[in-house]
Amino acid sequence: MMEGNDEVRWMNAKVNYDNVPMGYLSLLQVATFKGWMEIMYGAVDSRFVEDQPIFEDNVYMYIYFVIFIIFGCFFTLNLFIGVIIDNFNQQKKKISSLPTD
Repeated sequence: MMEGNDEVRWMNAKVNYDNVPMGYLSLLQVATFKGWMEIMYGAVDSRFVEDQPIFEDNVYMYIYFVIFIIFGCFFTLNLFIGVIIDNFNQQKKKISSLPTD
């Protein structure tokens, strides 16, 4: 730290939960597994607005992220893939039932 300078500032994380749109963006990023660990660590260290983060202050956020990844990502991804496969099978039945010349 610089001597004689007693003013220290911290910056918010690039992806945070300070407002609703940024919260949705961060959850989308977690759902795609792109940089989700940094978002989780930022959420675990977070405190109130304008309060400096403290290391592992909200350990319950680990539970939130594990539950979100299990239900939000894996379950939704399997549901999405199931719909695609179901539509593929329906189209396959339509094509096979067409009369051939």
